[in-house]
Amino acid sequence: MKLIIHKLSLILVLALATLAKPAFAESNIMYVLDVSGSMGQKIGTETKMVIAKRAFNKLIDTLPAKINTGLYVYGHHGDKDCTAIEY
Repeated sequence: MKLIIHKLSLILVLALATLAKPAFAESNIMYVLDVSGSMGQKIGTETKMVIAKRAFNKLIDTLPAKINTGLYVYGHHGDKDCTAIEY
């Protein structure tokens, strides 16, 4: 459970860092998302993936238009472990 809290805390910290005023007119941000089987585990009544999607959507909705974003996902092929990486 502590590991889950740490991971979610990291997501929040990264999200807040993203919202900081950029030093340049344009910024490039690459997000990394774990979509492996472990994201199907529940925290309370919701899966980790549902929680992550909600947090990610809120984050994306607040980004200025000048910020270029990308999404790097892993764990969605094969045995749904962390060896499958795609961006």
